[in-house]
Amino acid sequence: MVKILSIFTILTAPVFIFSTIVKVKAFFAGRKGAPFLQPYYDLIKLFRKKIILSRNTSIIFIMGTLITLLSSFFVLLFIPIVDRDTFFFFNGDVIFVVYMLALGRFFMCLAALDTGSGFEGMGAAREAAFSMLAEPALFLSLMGIIGKSETISFAESFSQLSFSTWMDNGIGFILIAVAFFIIILVENSRIPFDDPNTHLELTMIHEVMILDHSGPLLGIMEISGLIKLFAFISILAHIIIPFSSGNLIVDFLVYYFSLLAIAVFIAFVESSMARIKLKKIPTFQIIVIVFAGIGMFLTLG
Repeated sequence: MVKILSIFTILTAPVFIFSTIVKVKAFFAGRKGAPFLQPYYDLIKLFRKKIILSRNTSIIFIMGTLITLLSSFFVLLFIPIVDRDTFFFFNGDVIFVVYMLALGRFFMCLAALDTGSGFEGMGAAREAAFSMLAEPALFLSLMGIIGKSETISFAESFSQLSFSTWMDNGIGFILIAVAFFIIILVENSRIPFDDPNTHLELTMIHEVMILDHSGPLLGIMEISGLIKLFAFISILAHIIIPFSSGNLIVDFLVYYFSLLAIAVFIAFVESSMARIKLKKIPTFQIIVIVFAGIGMFLTLG
C-alpha cells in the first residue's frame, strides 16, 4: 500500500506543486491564473509537436536531455516520499542522490553547449557556477540531518527524525531548514535567484539553456524540472514535519499538506521579492553555506 501511494504521489505531486505555486502567485498578483491542470495540457501539446534540431547539434544533445530526465527519476527511488521508507536504499545513497543530481546537471549543460549557441553557453556557465556553490550547502544540510545515524542513508536517518529531535536540536534544525529552502530556490532556478518566466536571454540562467529544445525534448526538460522540484520539496517536508502516526492514510495526508505548505511559501517568497543581481548571488550562496555549516555543527555537537 505504501508503494502504491508513493507511485501515486510521484505521478501527481510534481504538477500539483507547480500548479499550486502558479495559482498562489496569480492570487498575490490579483489574477485568476491558469487552470490547475494547465501543466498537463502544456506537456501534451509539446509531445504532439515535431522536434526541430539545430544543424550544429549532435547525438549528445538528445542524450543529454534523456539523461537529465533519468537522473531526476532515479533520485525519487532513494528519497523518502510518503513515509520514511524508500524504494531502494544502501549505505551511502545520500551521496549517490547528490551526484545523480550533479550528473543530470552536467549533461544538461553539455546539451546546451552542444548547440554552439553563445547564449546557451553563457547559461551553462552560470548554472555550473551557482550549482557549485549550492552543492556544499546541500551536503552540509544533509550531513546535519543524517550525522547522528549510523548510516549515510535517507531511509535509515530519516526514520530516526521526530519532533523530539527538533526539541533537542531546535536552532540547528532551523538553520538547516532555512538553508535547504534557499537551496531549493537556487537548484530549481526560482526567484530571487532566477526567473523561469523571463524572456531576456542576458538575464536567464536555466531557461536560456533550453532555448534549442523543442517538442518532446522540451517536454522532457520540463518534466525533469518538475521532478527535481518535487524531490527537493519532499526532502524538506520530511525535515520540517517529521510526523509518523502509524496510520498510513493520516501520514499520507500530513505529507501532502506539508508539500502544499512549502509550495505556498515558495509562491509567497517569489511574489514578495525581486530578483537578486547576478553578481550578488555568489555572496548570498556563501552565506547559505555558513548557515548550513553552523546548523550541522549545532546538531552534531
